[in-house]
Amino acid sequence: MKRAGLCRTSITKDRYLEFKSVFHECAPGRLKIAVKVVNIFGDDTMTIVDVNIGGKR
Repeated sequence: MKRAGLCRTSITKDRYLEFKSVFHECAPGRLKIAVKVVNIFGDDTMTIVDVNIGGKR
């Protein structure tokens, strides 16, 4: 995988996939992050992921 600025690119065999994200600085603690995926047909799906930033595990 290659990381350039605000996007990450993954190339597997003949397939090309680009991930885009905007940098956010977050305070330590528990957060919920929304992950949205849109395919080439325009169909989208979204899921919420609980994450713990910094601190103990």
